[in-house]
Amino acid sequence: MGYRSEVVCAFVFQDELVRDAFHTTAMNRFCEAVPDWEVRDHEYFVNAFTADEMRGDYVVVMKFEEIKWYPDYSIVKFVENEMMPECLERGGAYAFVRIGEETGDIDESSDHHENFEDFDESEYVRVNSYIEIG
Repeated sequence: MGYRSEVVCAFVFQDELVRDAFHTTAMNRFCEAVPDWEVRDHEYFVNAFTADEMRGDYVVVMKFEEIKWYPDYSIVKFVENEMMPECLERGGAYAFVRIGEETGDIDESSDHHENFEDFDESEYVRVNSYIEIG
């Protein structure tokens, strides 16, 4: 795993109110669960938006640049052990990508609730030589 990584996780919902509740809850718990020193020196953002008005997907995106992404860090535990399962419990889907410093150091994962029969994570997060948010 590279020393620093670029990380994007998109949480997708079919209902705007569910997306907004997830976003609010996640941000409140993020501030409580993740020590400031883990994210203080890194550019990151969390944004809620509508990905596609026609498709009706409502998305929360977390993006971190130049961050240490190690399994024992609070931020990693929070995203993987709390946010991803909660997204599924709320009937959503997620797509996750981490690119490390070394060539080929890429982790990708996704999962979806049965509500998303045709979920395609590449519609939300794609890997080129960088991470592109769809």
